[in-house]
Amino acid sequence: MKKLFLSMALLLCVGSVLGQTADKLMKKYKGIKGVQYENITKKIIDMKEEEAPDMYRASRGLTKVEYLSGVLSSDKVEQLQKELNALKGFERVYHEKHNGNNGPLSMLTGNFKLFNNIQYYAVVDGEYFKELIARIDADANVGNLVTLIHMKGPIKQEDVPLMIQMEESHDVNIKEEEKNENVLIVINGQEFPNLNSAKEADEWMKARGIRWNHQNTIVGESAVKEKYLNTDKKVAIEFSEE
Repeated sequence: MKKLFLSMALLLCVGSVLGQTADKLMKKYKGIKGVQYENITKKIIDMKEEEAPDMYRASRGLTKVEYLSGVLSSDKVEQLQKELNALKGFERVYHEKHNGNNGPLSMLTGNFKLFNNIQYYAVVDGEYFKELIARIDADANVGNLVTLIHMKGPIKQEDVPLMIQMEESHDVNIKEEEKNENVLIVINGQEFPNLNSAKEADEWMKARGIRWNHQNTIVGESAVKEKYLNTDKKVAIEFSEE
């Protein structure tokens, strides 16, 4: 009887992965504490041609654009990869991996110079993608910083880099910002201007017996300013307890 229950549990687990859709995947991971999420579909639809002609042209067929970004535990990163591989109707159409200080890569959520993994999964229809989900991993010196960008098309394949803004301009190197003391540390909702890096924050908390369980990184001066009005830092690293 125990074997039967175990087999049924495994079957249900495998079935949930195999039946995964991109919408369900985004809903699952945006629900994780510390993960930032935004649906920018209306912003894209309301975009004016004079604001960004190339982006305007490439985005006219889009019906949904959303993204999320956050630090994931190693087991969640492993689970995410399994779920991406099992997305119904999707195939991996692009994979770029780096082991060193390579880049730069800029994204909808901000800009990361140190990235180590980029993957595109798509529903392919000739030279177009009907639907796309991009996974981008960045080495932010704070853990597994993962960004997922989900778009429903049609999207011309050659326009994908443009849509996720893979450019060299205005990139923010998190490690460099730490060296320049341009990082805002936030612990349990309180700002600590005297701490200038994730390492310093970790040592400070350990010395006071604070055991943090969640970590979130906000990248880009405007994104940081939107949440923390009294700072001009380009990066905010948030720590919190359960």
